[in-house]
Amino acid sequence: MRRVRGQTFKFTAYAAARKLEVGRGLLLERGHWINFDGRAESLRIGQDLNARQNFRLMLSTAARLKIGDGVFFNNGCSISCMKHIEIGDNCIFGEGVKLYDHNHLHAIGTNPYKYQGFTYGQIIIGNNVWVGSNVVILKGVEIGDNAVIGAGCVIHENIESNSMVRLGTSLVKTMKQTGLAR
Repeated sequence: MRRVRGQTFKFTAYAAARKLEVGRGLLLERGHWINFDGRAESLRIGQDLNARQNFRLMLSTAARLKIGDGVFFNNGCSISCMKHIEIGDNCIFGEGVKLYDHNHLHAIGTNPYKYQGFTYGQIIIGNNVWVGSNVVILKGVEIGDNAVIGAGCVIHENIESNSMVRLGTSLVKTMKQTGLAR
């Protein structure tokens, strides 16, 4: 058991990942579920990670997950990593955000879907990215620094740095360094 800012948290990842690195200032609220396949490649959690209630983290065989410094996950966020996900420094995630670096193969009329395997693609999220509530980020996506993703979006293609995306539209505009996008 490990004490994490005033509460007890069962942390068994040390035996499950070949390389584990956890920075100081880790804050996990209650209701977390962390699942590691016994052969996960690496997990790096930077300093001052703050994850609110019901944060879910799944690393599978050969998975590599890197979470930068100063990252915040609101209630109900989950990361499902089978190969490679990187999250930069100072990113914030609204409630219910989901990240998947894989997808099921699906051939109609053959084996049941659950036995057909997966396709994979890394997810790379830059620094200072704001991801709104209930966003789903799918495999093969790179999100540049300082991007803003509005609530409810499904992100399936790359987002440039300093860009904003909102539900029902594609890229809205590139934000200027000196002002706020509205």
